[in-house]
Amino acid sequence: MTFNVTPVNDAPTAQDNSVTINEDSSYTFAVADFGFNDIDTGDTLQSVKITTMPTTGSLTLNGSAVSANQSIAAADLGNLVFTPTANASGNSYASIGFTVSDGTAESAAQSISVNVTPVTDTPVITVNNDVYSSLTLDTELIANGDFSVASDWSLNNTVDILNGQLSFSGAQGPNDGIAEQNFTSHPDVNYSLSLSYATSGATTAQSGLVELIDAGSGTVLASQTINTNTGTQQTLNMSFTGIAIGEVTLRISDTSSVTDSVDLRIDNISIQADSAANNHIPIGVGVFAQEDQPIAVDLSTVNADTDGSETLNIQLTGIPAGVQISDGINAITST
Repeated sequence: MTFNVTPVNDAPTAQDNSVTINEDSSYTFAVADFGFNDIDTGDTLQSVKITTMPTTGSLTLNGSAVSANQSIAAADLGNLVFTPTANASGNSYASIGFTVSDGTAESAAQSISVNVTPVTDTPVITVNNDVYSSLTLDTELIANGDFSVASDWSLNNTVDILNGQLSFSGAQGPNDGIAEQNFTSHPDVNYSLSLSYATSGATTAQSGLVELIDAGSGTVLASQTINTNTGTQQTLNMSFTGIAIGEVTLRISDTSSVTDSVDLRIDNISIQADSAANNHIPIGVGVFAQEDQPIAVDLSTVNADTDGSETLNIQLTGIPAGVQISDGINAITST
């Protein structure tokens, strides 16, 4: 007796699988990812059906969105791409259900789990450079007064106060015949200096030098010479820009060595901020406040990763010793 067995196509099988990618990258599938196996000799993978769509991220074929129960030819599996949401990560981040087919029969449904490894992103910190406490500009830094006394002025040897004016009677050396006064300016503010000068009445020529100097570094901010042989007052005008640290020295020097009855007289000295009409200081980039007043520093940060894989810390550097920093509840003093 002979038995003939008619072949019947057996359904192929598939295997669960998992793949791992880094945050903000994509995974391109291959035939091997679907674990196709068929007991029937000669049967090969013909297609894959996506039975369950991922609930997060995107699944595309040749750049177009894949839909549930879409069948994808085995030859096209290299164009099947999964892309997680930007900055998202996690184990078992997404799951994709599928079946495989040998062209006749279809396997039971299996799944591919996608793990996304977090990658540290550079955080963004924003400093509001326009944060400052209101400032009132001292628009007149030096006023002439009546020069009845040498208040606030440093006078060297041949400089006196006569008839309400600075009187220079002839320098006797390089450090002689100098009048100085220090004052505090505001950074990046433009100032104007004006003064009157004349001789004490005769026609003998007199000369001088007016300088504005960074008292700390010795840098000359502005300078202008004086030359006159008349008792009629003339006006000198010059400008300079304020400095951020320390004081500015106004120095008036006698550069004439003639010692006679004729003096160089200086009067009507005034230094004013050019923004006096608006009575304000152009802040620019930086944070400023009045002395002994707190400064509110407006800092904001953005963590690109919202999946809980990262935490942010703010580190403050370059803080002068003795400065107190407070968040309104806790306070520390810089050392």
